[in-house]
Amino acid sequence: MKEAGNNDFQPSDEQAIDEKGRPSSSSSSSSSSSSCSTILFESMISNKAVHRLFLLALPILWSILIGIGWNQEDIIETDVNAIWTRQRGSYKQDLDYAEQFNEGALGDLTSFAAMAVARDGGNLFTPKRLETIRQRMELAERTTVKYKGNTFSWNDLCAYNDIGINTTYQFPCARFSPMDFFREAQWFFDETDKVTWYKEVARKVVVAPRVPRYGIMTGSCSTLLGGGVGSDSVPRTECNGIISQRLLAGEPLRLFSDIGNLEMNDPCKACIESEIENVTKDLLDKASAMFGELAVELGKSSNQTTTTTTTTTTTELASKMESIVEKLSLQQVMDYFSYKTVRFLYGNLGAQQYLESYQEFQGICRGLAPEFAQDNCGDISLTEAGLALQQHADHAFSSSVTAGTPLPFWGDNGEGFLLEGNSPVGGSGIDMSGTEFSAMEYLQSLSNNATVDMDSVEWQSMVESDPVYRWFLAGETPMTASCSNGRLKGTNGTALDGLTEQLIQVATSPWCTKFNEPFEEEGTYTEQYFARMWFDLLADSPSFLNLTQGTSDPYTWTLGQGCGYSLAGQRFSYSVGDEENATFQEYLMGNASGELYYIDEGEIVGPIERTLLIGGVEPANFSPQNPLTKVSVIQSLYPALRLKGIVDRVSNCNRPGGPIDISEADAKEVLFRFKKKFENRWSKDWDTVDPDNEVQFVGFFDDAGASGTTARLLEEITLSNGILLAASVLIIAFFSIVFLFDCDPIESRVMVTLFGVLLVLISFFAAVGFGIILGIKVNINIAWTLPFIMLGLGVDDMYIVLLSLREQKGYGRDSFLAAMKEVLVPVTMTSLVNAGMFAIMNVNDIPAVYLTAQVALISVVFLYLTIILCFPAWCWIDMQRQKSGRHDVTFCKRTTVESSEENVKRKHWADVLYEKIYQPITLSSSSKLGHVVIWAIAIALIAVGSFGLTERSVGLGLEDFIPEGNQANQWATVSSTELAAWPIQMSWGAIDYTNPETQMRMLQQFENVVATAHVAEIDTKMVWMANLLVWSSRHCTSNFGRDDLDILECGHDQVFEDGSTCSGSWVQNTYNLREKIFADGNADVCSAYEGGICRPTSQMHPSDLAELGINANAAGSWCPVIDNWSNDKLSFCLRQWRRFAGGGGGLVLLNETGTSAGCTGEYYSDETAQVPIPISSSPTMYAYDLLTHETTIEMLQETRALCDDDEEVRCFLSGAPYDYWSQYVGIFGTFVEIAAYAVAVGFVISFLFLIVTFSAEQHLDTRQTLVGAFVGSWLISVTTIISLVSVAGLSILAGVKLTGFSNMSIVLSVGFSVEYSVHVVARWLRAEPALLGLERVRHTMSFLFLPTFMSFLSSLIGVACLAFTEFDFNEIFFFRPLILVMAVTYFFGCWWLPVLLCYINGDSLKMGKQIDDA
Repeated sequence: MKEAGNNDFQPSDEQAIDEKGRPSSSSSSSSSSSSCSTILFESMISNKAVHRLFLLALPILWSILIGIGWNQEDIIETDVNAIWTRQRGSYKQDLDYAEQFNEGALGDLTSFAAMAVARDGGNLFTPKRLETIRQRMELAERTTVKYKGNTFSWNDLCAYNDIGINTTYQFPCARFSPMDFFREAQWFFDETDKVTWYKEVARKVVVAPRVPRYGIMTGSCSTLLGGGVGSDSVPRTECNGIISQRLLAGEPLRLFSDIGNLEMNDPCKACIESEIENVTKDLLDKASAMFGELAVELGKSSNQTTTTTTTTTTTELASKMESIVEKLSLQQVMDYFSYKTVRFLYGNLGAQQYLESYQEFQGICRGLAPEFAQDNCGDISLTEAGLALQQHADHAFSSSVTAGTPLPFWGDNGEGFLLEGNSPVGGSGIDMSGTEFSAMEYLQSLSNNATVDMDSVEWQSMVESDPVYRWFLAGETPMTASCSNGRLKGTNGTALDGLTEQLIQVATSPWCTKFNEPFEEEGTYTEQYFARMWFDLLADSPSFLNLTQGTSDPYTWTLGQGCGYSLAGQRFSYSVGDEENATFQEYLMGNASGELYYIDEGEIVGPIERTLLIGGVEPANFSPQNPLTKVSVIQSLYPALRLKGIVDRVSNCNRPGGPIDISEADAKEVLFRFKKKFENRWSKDWDTVDPDNEVQFVGFFDDAGASGTTARLLEEITLSNGILLAASVLIIAFFSIVFLFDCDPIESRVMVTLFGVLLVLISFFAAVGFGIILGIKVNINIAWTLPFIMLGLGVDDMYIVLLSLREQKGYGRDSFLAAMKEVLVPVTMTSLVNAGMFAIMNVNDIPAVYLTAQVALISVVFLYLTIILCFPAWCWIDMQRQKSGRHDVTFCKRTTVESSEENVKRKHWADVLYEKIYQPITLSSSSKLGHVVIWAIAIALIAVGSFGLTERSVGLGLEDFIPEGNQANQWATVSSTELAAWPIQMSWGAIDYTNPETQMRMLQQFENVVATAHVAEIDTKMVWMANLLVWSSRHCTSNFGRDDLDILECGHDQVFEDGSTCSGSWVQNTYNLREKIFADGNADVCSAYEGGICRPTSQMHPSDLAELGINANAAGSWCPVIDNWSNDKLSFCLRQWRRFAGGGGGLVLLNETGTSAGCTGEYYSDETAQVPIPISSSPTMYAYDLLTHETTIEMLQETRALCDDDEEVRCFLSGAPYDYWSQYVGIFGTFVEIAAYAVAVGFVISFLFLIVTFSAEQHLDTRQTLVGAFVGSWLISVTTIISLVSVAGLSILAGVKLTGFSNMSIVLSVGFSVEYSVHVVARWLRAEPALLGLERVRHTMSFLFLPTFMSFLSSLIGVACLAFTEFDFNEIFFFRPLILVMAVTYFFGCWWLPVLLCYINGDSLKMGKQIDDA
């Protein structure tokens, strides 16, 4: 016995050491014949400095990479597009092209989908549940967040909160909801919003353009109501038909809707539009001439008058005439004409109601005041009733009872008692009963030298009675008054005073609101100001439009534009009935079965796609004729601005609390906080079980602009692997200790094993850190795949090294070098296979796959460097510990060892697994039954796997990804089954937009896509090109409600610098484009959609037919186009079109903003578009009924065939389905391709590895080497293929769908299969030639069983930890396939393959040396 010396623990700088620790005189000669690997490892142990370099260099480098990489900001990938969306191919090229012009898919918005679900699966459309939803909407929309001292509300972030210039923050935020079926949705209109809506919509869009046209319709284009004389003094009857139809039906107010809805080619509409321009211009010309001449004549009169008072009066009047002339405009005369029309309507439409009211008071009059009744309460006719109403309009304005009454039973101004006067109360204050332009007749009657005489009877009867003169003079005449809601008085001094006072309130109503300035308190304005006020109030009154400023809104006063809506009607109220009342409930459901409209009733955004917002419906094909009986799911959409939009919004001058300046970084933080809080408020108590909580609220915020639901979940899930990773490392370390522990404290290798595990761990995190430095963020795939796989692979190689050292018979240099030589090639080979496999995965263009593969490739390299260049240096130290007799772990202790025992290979306790289990089953002479069982299992796995491949399905939905404990999972689950709809968009590239053929092909592509089974209906006119083409035609409607009457807004009115206009032309419909659906005013069925923009010949404008030389009765279809426009003209016309028609199409704009509207943050839409046009886009479209991944893929393929695959007109579709489901198109083919590449790489590397291995033996000729290498590689590939097929099929049968995540997990079987089989095949081929059958395999597996089993166990442990994840996504797409990878590859590589090899013999496959030759 001898005791090891103290200095033997470290290598010597001066001498080599032989097997028994003695100085070796032959080391030099031995070294001279060493291989490169021997030189490497010999240098590692022969010099202290070099040894320390190998010990510490890589750990230090890895630590630096960890420190730098993991301390970077924003290292977690939360952008789902950077994980899930294809990054190569034509679609990616299209997206990149669009990105050049800042044209992201679906515009610059982000949105929240707020879902309400009936917990019992029943009907949500009951009063109680609808009110619950309304209250939750109100709660969510009142969300605010604070940041840097500022409070931000939904108004600061919502996409749209204006309705025109200078109305931002003065209109409610747009959201699209099934709640808009009901009147109660009006809650989000506050008083300011209602006033804005009243001014900008009700008055400006509905009343202002229709009232004067009503006057033209009845006065110039029809003979039915006493008119019919056009501007050319020729009788016209074009509107007789529609007027008689409405009057006979008792629906005169429907004429207001007709005026806006009639086609431009309709004779009545054509008459109205031509006559209104002619009439207003004629009025302006006549008024200008009349007031101009009056100013001149009054000037002359003042110069000739000697009386001071008369001179002063005449001079003042002349000055007023001059002022009138200066102010006259088309708008001024249009206002005059409009108010005169209101006066006419008052007498015409209200006569019957007046007559009935008069007759009621007639009885009171005769009963209470017989004497008064003799002269004032006689019978009147309907005509006289109409005249009485007009007299009321002409009567003096009342500051006490502004609404007044047309009944002639009170004292003037409403201050007298009932039956003490015989005049109406109140009025406009301007008598408009005279003859228009009679003042001009007066002027023409003056002789050459005569001057005006204001005191003359002629002046009084011809000038001062002229309504034009009176109206405009009133605009120059100051007046002090107020708008008041005083009450008319009852009788005076009788017992009926109180009763009559109550009764007479029926005759008047409180018209005035606080917005009618001056309200209740007098103020000084002009007579015309108060007249305008009175006429406006008259038009708004209950007897006319029933419209109240500050009170009415789109829910209580409908526009009559949408199907099922009438002018001045109301939306249905769910709160006026009882849900227990079956009749009411049926009525409620019937009202919710029609088209859904936002507050515009389809005029701007069209009908709202119901499949996106209403689910769980019965019946499925509901309609007003087949009404709903159940709606169990509804969803509201809240569009919001992104960063630049928020910055611009909060700088707006109208912002409550004042405008503020923030950066886009500030906006991002504000948006992030708001999304989170808004979502939390909406989904509050979503998982609370309470009988009274009948509605569940869940929602989803996208990630545009700032992190939303998915991004937050991605970060949460990505970072949640820590506990399982730590558990995996600890368990692997524990089992490593168990297998490398030995009862002999010297043979035990616990400490070096722990060092090895630590080095592997550091290497992996260094690889990820290096990836971060290179710009690869840690994504969910990296976090949940690589740690559990790469640590296993690294530890596997560590086992190979340690077990190879254990196989040696000593602790010296030769044993160390022999072990390293033994492991270098197989570790290198398996690393190359793994590296090749991960490199191959880069052909996949899904970031989750190729970025993970890149980090995995780095990990393979780092682990290889660690196992080859660092870990052996630590093993050498451990060997020196063993040689010196020091104990493992407690290395301060020593035990003397028998020198004779140093050359004895010690058995390890774990060898019992081989001897008692593995060998008896597979490698004993009585193993036939075991072989049969193994073959049966193999055949079963292959058969089941092959069957599984035929049952494959694809796709990963949000419901698969989001944890069940998160409210968004419920949203995703319900969405995928009830509301499977997504927004999509078409875009066009740099095509020839001025070519008529291209224009028609654009619209054809759009219409063909819309016509597919899963794309929702949308009118062609919503496409910017279609809108532009209609604007350039005579069917343009922009002049109908234009802001400035002096500026015409249609294309044919815009004059280019060369004198041409922005007018289009018509061509035959050679592409079979959709024709417009024309409304039938007599039909009971309303069409919510218009279809296309092409027209049959019968619906063409007469002027267009004349230009085409076509008869109106001819067959054919025609489409508007633009042709022969230069780039300069196109640029000019696009600018005018954007300015007047609103624009659209995502055109690239050369100006950051349009012309300022005089208020910070308010701009006109008159930016200049880039021409030639590089890119444009369609409006948002919706793909619906995408209930399965397969259906979604079919939709992608069908629509892309109509757009993306068109080689003539560049077009591409985008949106969530194209972003996320594109990866599943041909995904099985992609899987097969990657798998084939991986198998091929495994074959090539195996082939090269075996060649190198056999060549190193130096006893085989080239033919033997090639044959052996080929057969060995073929065996490895067969094992790999059947492992791959089994894993893939079993994974599919286990519920794993084909995705980028699962494909990667399954293809990993190639690496593990090759790693197992290459060692088995190589050692089997190199066995002694004398060994046959079982003996060769026994020789092989007696050495390989333990390292392969330990490798399998360590990898299995790592993956098994994934079973305990709380995220189903990780369990399904990572754990299930990976656990199958571990089990199946180990079975085929270490059980089936050895059994197969037992039956393969042949001298050509005996590549080993004879013992005697060794």
